[in-house]
Amino acid sequence: METWQIVLALLIFWVPAVILWVYTWVKVLRAPRSLTWKAAWIIAILILPFVGAIFFLLFGHRSAAYEVATGLGGPDTRGEMTDAEVLQDLEQLRAAGRISPEDYEALKARHAGGRSGTPPPPG
Repeated sequence: METWQIVLALLIFWVPAVILWVYTWVKVLRAPRSLTWKAAWIIAILILPFVGAIFFLLFGHRSAAYEVATGLGGPDTRGEMTDAEVLQDLEQLRAAGRISPEDYEALKARHAGGRSGTPPPPG
């Protein structure tokens, strides 16, 4: 192989592949997901470096976004929710029948009056 062919192969295949691999590592490690999820993807990327990276970009990354967008799991990427947003979400869940009226009242009491995460004082 001549030098120009080696340089061309590096530029066309290996440089983008390494960039993809590093990008995937960063995405996996910075994802707001469980340690088990991260470990599974890290093992997959170590065993099959570039195929694992492509699979992560096709399935792992998209599924995290899907979970957050649909509310089916995963963290809320918008940051901290205000009490008003929490109460609005609770009302929607109650109206849709996804939580019981008792659960709705208990959760509503936790977020009423700006005391997010703390139950109201007794009496």
